[in-house]
Amino acid sequence: MEKFLIMFCAMLSCFIVAYIVFQFMDERYQRSYQKKFIYILSVVGTTLIMTILNLLNIPILNLSAWLMLVAIGARVLYFENSTNSVKRIAECEAFLIIIAFTEAFGVILIKWLLQITAVQIDNPVMVTCLEVTISKIPVIFLYYIAVRGFIKKYAVIHNKLQYIACLVLFLYSFINTLVIMSGLLHDLDNGLFAVDMCCIVLADLYLLYFIKVTDEKKAYVMKVRALEQQANLQYDYYLQQEQNYNQTIQILHDTNRHIQAIKELCVSGNTEETIKYAEQIGSILKPLIPTKYTGNAILDILLSDKVRQIENSEISFIVDLDGISFDFMEAIDITTIFGNLLDNALESCESIQDRKDKEIVLTAERFQEIVSVTIKNDCNPVKWRSGMPVSEKGENRGIGLLNVRKGIDKYDGNLKLRENEGKFIAEFFLNT
Repeated sequence: MEKFLIMFCAMLSCFIVAYIVFQFMDERYQRSYQKKFIYILSVVGTTLIMTILNLLNIPILNLSAWLMLVAIGARVLYFENSTNSVKRIAECEAFLIIIAFTEAFGVILIKWLLQITAVQIDNPVMVTCLEVTISKIPVIFLYYIAVRGFIKKYAVIHNKLQYIACLVLFLYSFINTLVIMSGLLHDLDNGLFAVDMCCIVLADLYLLYFIKVTDEKKAYVMKVRALEQQANLQYDYYLQQEQNYNQTIQILHDTNRHIQAIKELCVSGNTEETIKYAEQIGSILKPLIPTKYTGNAILDILLSDKVRQIENSEISFIVDLDGISFDFMEAIDITTIFGNLLDNALESCESIQDRKDKEIVLTAERFQEIVSVTIKNDCNPVKWRSGMPVSEKGENRGIGLLNVRKGIDKYDGNLKLRENEGKFIAEFFLNT
């Protein structure tokens, strides 16, 4: 029975480490093969090999085998375009060493608990099982709560409920450990306690994995909403331009009539009516002709649309782009970045009820290969969370800024948001 318990605990320990290491590689790199069973067999094979070597109780052999198997897995089963195989292997080996130190911390923690509670367990096999299994709890929490936040290619999204769940789970594991120690002290059924230890570790692993899946789902939902918001923005822009086009066609359709009317007024010598008629035609054409702010057709049209949008409001729109050309940007990025930020600025100004002298200021400067753009607008007091303004747009809040950041990242840029003396300032840098 004792040999079986030792083998069972060793297998559980090796499975936890192998599973977390391969999950680290899964989330950090790209898989070299499409078939999932290859990676399932890799985890199972690594678990079996390391269980056999663990039972030999040769620490140097055990560590060397882990390092070799992890290196083979990182080299053969995964790839990453931005890193070579040497760096990839080094990262995985470093992560394995971190796991080893964390396990050692777990063992020290168990011994410390035994010492401060004055619990003396006479069965050395159960002491070993306790140390091997419970030491995996810090490893599991370290990976899912801390490490994943640094290695994920998308932001790990934790909310308060998830943090509370993790805290409750950790306290549950800690209290259950104390119960097991108390039971071992009274020499109760060792088999039941071995099963209990197994359940604690596997429950932690499963529930934290469930939180991981929830995070990934949130990230994918955010991506879908971001794409939808970007598509809607482009569609609205298209509809606006279609309306402008139709107005232009209508005017061009009546061009000959307008010209004939002006000729007849000139022939009749009615100068005042001629001038008045020409001004009316000019006022009709003016909104259809974009102001040349930068020379980039898309950006000039977008800015002209925003000027017309606030034309009859109590908001002034000041544009000073210093003649900088934005031709290095793709049209969709111009619409996404400038459209979202200017829409946010406009909404912010419109939400101010007790002021009339509201303004939006758009400026840009060039520093060699870097273009710096600043959008400053009046605003009500802004609520901040994790360095981002809290929006009141419901479930779609923050999607526009997510698209803006994504667009800016394409040009190796950076977005900074801040509030200063009743002004909201969005500043971003683009590499041309």
